[in-house]
Amino acid sequence: SYHHQGEYDKAVQSLEESLKIAKETGHKGREAVDLIYYGSTKVHQGQAEKGIELINQGIKIAQELDEKEYLISGFLQLGKAYNICGHAEKSKKILQQAEKLAQETKNINLCQKVREELKRLQNSS
Repeated sequence: SYHHQGEYDKAVQSLEESLKIAKETGHKGREAVDLIYYGSTKVHQGQAEKGIELINQGIKIAQELDEKEYLISGFLQLGKAYNICGHAEKSKKILQQAEKLAQETKNINLCQKVREELKRLQNSS
């Protein structure tokens, strides 16, 4: 995806289109994920406040749907966002919440991603 390649302008365009379709079709899960990554992309573009707001909207939908894996992704992106903004303590708490959920779901891939981010956070402080 463009987001993972650092092509944030293309990512925004792609996510805006996907988000529009998700809303039109009532696909709440897709909407949650798109909001989370749209927010993360905004943070990387230097629009932290807007980005965090979008991530939180995605997390709220994931909670309403009880979609734990989307929720973990949301917490992971929110933790990264707070770390980028210099809020290491807040980031750590959110990432620990993500780690706990990832362990509960037994999703090894998400567990690894969260632990890598926690390690990155510890190494930068």
